[in-house]
Amino acid sequence: MSAIRTKDATRGTTQELPTDLCDVLKIAIIAKVHNCGAIRLDQVQVLAAALGLPDRGVRDLLPGELGFAECDRHGLVAWSGVSDDVAQVLDELTYHRMIVGVPTGEGAYSDGRRPKLPAITLPLESRYDHLVWLPTILIFSPKESR
Repeated sequence: MSAIRTKDATRGTTQELPTDLCDVLKIAIIAKVHNCGAIRLDQVQVLAAALGLPDRGVRDLLPGELGFAECDRHGLVAWSGVSDDVAQVLDELTYHRMIVGVPTGEGAYSDGRRPKLPAITLPLESRYDHLVWLPTILIFSPKESR
């Protein structure tokens, strides 16, 4: 992580701030999960856009990419239209077991922000012959002690 050093004159301390926007996005995601208990995938895109990172792209995030391979079934998509930068940040956070994706209900996305896919209607064990949306939120990984 590249960083710049800043000095807090009131406290007499120095602090390193990341200069890479992807690192800043990681910190923002962790802060949101810390403050709210979870973050939705559309909220990750909003954070990325606010930082000036590309938030939208052509990538589909599969459940296994977010750390819950038991839901990685044929046809299930956790989120669609993600940029490579956002996908990379989420991949690094899940790889280091800082966050994990978990299935949730459509109610978590009740404000209407959702991918343009039909939502899952069958049990998770089912297979689909077309892409369907598995509503997903990100939480701290249970393997992390916080």
